[in-house]
Amino acid sequence: MLTLIGTSKTMRNSKNKELEKELTKPLFNEETKFLFEFMNSLSLGEISKIMKTSEKLSKNTVSMFNNFSNGKNKKNLTPAIYAFSGDVFKSIDIENYKKEDFLFAQKNLFILSGMYGILKPLDQIEPYRLEMGYVPGIKGFKKISDFWKNKITNYLNSIIDLENHNYIIDLASKEFTDSIDKKKLKLKLTNIEFKDEKDNKFRIIATYAKKARGAMADFIIKNRIEEKDDLKDFQGLGYTFNKKFSNNNNLVFTR
Repeated sequence: MLTLIGTSKTMRNSKNKELEKELTKPLFNEETKFLFEFMNSLSLGEISKIMKTSEKLSKNTVSMFNNFSNGKNKKNLTPAIYAFSGDVFKSIDIENYKKEDFLFAQKNLFILSGMYGILKPLDQIEPYRLEMGYVPGIKGFKKISDFWKNKITNYLNSIIDLENHNYIIDLASKEFTDSIDKKKLKLKLTNIEFKDEKDNKFRIIATYAKKARGAMADFIIKNRIEEKDDLKDFQGLGYTFNKKFSNNNNLVFTR
């Protein structure tokens, strides 16, 4: 069973010396280099327009691209599962992981990334800001997600064949899964939704849903979940499986 999550905009630099021998390199080095060089060629005004960010944040983004070395500057490298610090990743309890947890995650958890395409948890990466939904004007591609679509889809299909996976669990937002060609993917995505009751209605509240996605990913890793039906036992952050709202390809958890 494969599990997909998306990156966060906020990042950090953190290390775990016990994992040094297990660290890996991102798969799509040449594609990342192309994106880095393209984004680095843009002006501050162009960056601000594409990303819809303030001048201060745009300057910070430009600085990231100026310092991006595509893996050459070892001091800037951080394992992907440590590098992101948004709500999803705050709920993944890596500080208490054993080596076996990381190794399970390395084979079963994949992180969709605007800059790197797709990452394994122990792939070493640098700080960047490049979301899947951005429209940077790369010839032949409307969005960053379009740039990655064939490469990510083909890679996932190769992993499905190699490891004989039966399910792909989607814990990423639509922005990220738009980078996958669903028609060409060999397995149908199993979507996971987290809904909160408010005013007698159940609805997705973005901040809560992000934390719950991370908690579900953590549940899968710690419990070595391999079967889709076993996800129904998840009770993290007060959510429980709601059979009434669910179907075979859409599992809904409510609280």
